[in-house]
Amino acid sequence: MTTQSLPAPSGCRWCGLEEREHFQRWKSPVGWHVWTEPTSDQRKERMRERRAASASVETPKETPLTADEWNTAWPVGTPILAWPGSRDAEPLTTATRTTAWTLGSGHAVVSVEGCTGGIFLTHIQPIHQNGDPR
Repeated sequence: MTTQSLPAPSGCRWCGLEEREHFQRWKSPVGWHVWTEPTSDQRKERMRERRAASASVETPKETPLTADEWNTAWPVGTPILAWPGSRDAEPLTTATRTTAWTLGSGHAVVSVEGCTGGIFLTHIQPIHQNGDPR
């Protein structure tokens, strides 16, 4: 389970939706209702659930490639799958438009067609010429 599927700590007491998205909703057994502030206990329990869910997510076992390793293996124009935001979202099928470089934080990034800025190499996957991810 991802934290995105859990109610926000500040979500409605009855249905878990955040106030700005709520309007009027139906939820059994309370029926039609407006956003109602959650109890302190609900907030605490929701935070615990989110913390437990994020702790259970597996981190990649491989060491991420450095910018130099990426540039040696993959030229500019390489077809890729890219996840500009979260890897939970659908990937963007695109191609690299620059060589990779290292940010001051030590993270390696590369620019891709259709996106501004750099995308972490951990969010990039080269595609075989037959269309399969490598």
